[in-house]
Amino acid sequence: MITPNDTPPSMLELLEAPPPRPRRIALHVTAEGRQGRRIFWMSERGTLFFRRADGELHRATQPQARRIMRGLELARRSPAFTVQGRVAEAWELDLARGLLAN
Repeated sequence: MITPNDTPPSMLELLEAPPPRPRRIALHVTAEGRQGRRIFWMSERGTLFFRRADGELHRATQPQARRIMRGLELARRSPAFTVQGRVAEAWELDLARGLLAN
């Protein structure tokens, strides 16, 4: 058992601090190739979104999501494509979906 007298002040502050708030994250992937750039988003729960040629962000159906994920894996291995991914805050996905305003 740790007593307050045996614990340095900084450690004591950490023990008494509230737990960190969980962050909501999303995965943002950009694939570039001969036919241009494609942008994909994936939520924490695995929902995949893609941007169509008209600029709208659409939710992928299960068959579409499987094809997209397979295509991204092949593109990642191919020298003809550049695939970049980053972890983003979930509000960025909400902003891209039009659920939030600037």
